[in-house]
Amino acid sequence: MIAKHERLKGAEKNPFLDPEGYRAYVELKEKAFRKTLSEQKEKKSEQ
Repeated sequence: MIAKHERLKGAEKNPFLDPEGYRAYVELKEKAFRKTLSEQKEKKSEQ
């Protein structure tokens, strides 16, 4: 955290923001959501 704060001084890009990490996280959660949704739909159709 201290290293990021030091990099923030005079930086054009905010070191606390991680667009690639954010996109990867959203993609991971989207896949998990789709998988769960698919499983629930499958289970419902079996009833």
